[in-house]
Amino acid sequence: MRFIFLLSLLFCLLVMQAGAVSLEDGVKIPLVADYISSDSERGVFLSALVAVENGSGHVFVDTSPYAQVDLQGSARLAAMVASDITSLDQTQYDFYYVIAVPSPIIGGPSAGAAITVATVAAINNWSIRDGVAMTGTISPDNSIGPVGGIQAKLAAASENNITLFLIPEGQRKFTVSKKNEKSGPGFTFIEEKTVVVDLVEEGRKLGVEVQEVADIYDAIYLLTGHTVDVGYIDGEVISGDYVKLLEPLAASLKVEALNMYGETEKMVAKDDMLKNADDTIKHANEMYDDGNYYAATSLYFNAMVALRGICWHKEYDQADNKTAFAIDIHNMVARQINASEKDIEQYKKLGVRDPETIGAAESRVTRARQLLHHADASSPVEYVSTLAFSNERARTAQWWLTLTSSDVVVPEEELRNRAAWYLAQAQSVTTYAHTLISESNFHETMHWGADEDLTNANIQFERGYYSGSLFDSIHAIVSASTVIGMMSSGDRDERVQKSEQGAKNAILEAQQKGVKPTLAISAYEYGKTLADPDGRLTQYNYAKSIAKTSMVLNSKGVKTVNTTNYNITTVVHQSMNKTIAPEKQVKKQETYMSLLYKKIPCFGCVGAISGIIIVFLLLKFKPRHL
Repeated sequence: MRFIFLLSLLFCLLVMQAGAVSLEDGVKIPLVADYISSDSERGVFLSALVAVENGSGHVFVDTSPYAQVDLQGSARLAAMVASDITSLDQTQYDFYYVIAVPSPIIGGPSAGAAITVATVAAINNWSIRDGVAMTGTISPDNSIGPVGGIQAKLAAASENNITLFLIPEGQRKFTVSKKNEKSGPGFTFIEEKTVVVDLVEEGRKLGVEVQEVADIYDAIYLLTGHTVDVGYIDGEVISGDYVKLLEPLAASLKVEALNMYGETEKMVAKDDMLKNADDTIKHANEMYDDGNYYAATSLYFNAMVALRGICWHKEYDQADNKTAFAIDIHNMVARQINASEKDIEQYKKLGVRDPETIGAAESRVTRARQLLHHADASSPVEYVSTLAFSNERARTAQWWLTLTSSDVVVPEEELRNRAAWYLAQAQSVTTYAHTLISESNFHETMHWGADEDLTNANIQFERGYYSGSLFDSIHAIVSASTVIGMMSSGDRDERVQKSEQGAKNAILEAQQKGVKPTLAISAYEYGKTLADPDGRLTQYNYAKSIAKTSMVLNSKGVKTVNTTNYNITTVVHQSMNKTIAPEKQVKKQETYMSLLYKKIPCFGCVGAISGIIIVFLLLKFKPRHL
């Protein structure tokens, strides 16, 4: 309660300041909600005032009395969606939502679509038509999601002179259970039957037209009488510059993966694990031949993770001193991570001139170090496999550095401020997604990656990896947003198609402005190769967000004449034939490793179970891409 009081006080102070938001300039919009009393469900009619002013990306929500946390999340999402569809740089404005709540029981999601429309109206200086109200959640892909209590909300709307009531698509008809008590001499029984309620028919009886709406663009038109143009840009997303960068990398990884496979084949008998690696390389070759170079590099990477794990398991099995060998590969991986980190610092020495590639490198080396930490605490069975994954993940950071091609240096202060803002947004949207999931019967089936992205974004921000933090925060927002969108009804394929066009528009616009959105195009290309619609939706939305952010960052940058890419550090891993240090030379190190290994009675069995370990690795860490 103290937090709410301070927030309300802050809002009042801001309103009183000269030049701050004026309540008279805000857009008023009616809202309908419902709450369950002790004996029935009732509709509630209220209103919201929405204003947008120059600022720094803050979202202020003032309610009286206190409203649930999902209203806070819904307001933030409304500001984000409205900014996106109006091409507004959200970090340059403050958003104010003042809502008089007649009951402290009210929740926020069902007001999401309405306050999004009001935000768009405030940005464009439009007004809301009289006699129109709506209910529905807002999803980051602009779709309007389902809500509860619509029948009660319709009754409240009719009592307050609403003549057009907008509801989410697919919620016109629903079934309710009605009980009828019958009694006679000596008996009483309750008859229960289901009844189909048609809200359009119900509305006619109340003098209200009920209309379904699928997305925010329809709602904007019906509530304001204005339309928001959605432009379509023609052109090829996979540009010549992109091909010049990605094709050589894919070609080099193709050679490396084939060589690794050949060396591994000499070491171990051909089994299912080696066959899986072979199949992955063949799939990568198909992607390479089709010109899907990012997808190809991702598959070569997957194959090399598996092959590295097979080799190290074999070497471990043959080592006389297994503890010493485990320490040795741990140290080798640490050297690889250190080398990748030093390369990143070298590339940033004269400033960040390509936040996309630098950010991708920072993100990947951070994940590699997290894996190394995880390996230290993991079970011995997973240890070698996790180190193999960590090693290859650290190498991908170096690969991304070689793709740096921009001649614009973005100031560190700009990156830090932008990263801080996106990190706060990611925390809010992720919390909101968790709240919605916990309050509904929805169980997401897709990989929930937002929490992991958020963790890594926080780590990177603390160590000054602002580009990596920024783009991991964006990915967290997109991942959480995809889950939110899955709760809405509607054609999933149509959403994917719209998100693909949105990504294409953003990338082509960035290219027209002289930006080389390598990471954005990579996400777009990767999305096109996926069969899962939710995976494609995530990649397209990620590509769009990256491209838009890169345009803003590029506009804040300064041209530089120094566009030299530095040489990448090569970390050589010794072969299995190297001499293992005598036990007396690693006595101190054994103490460090004993907690991991002393509980395993026989390490000679590792060769027999290595296949299981690699299967576990492939299942645990997929989907993985470069």
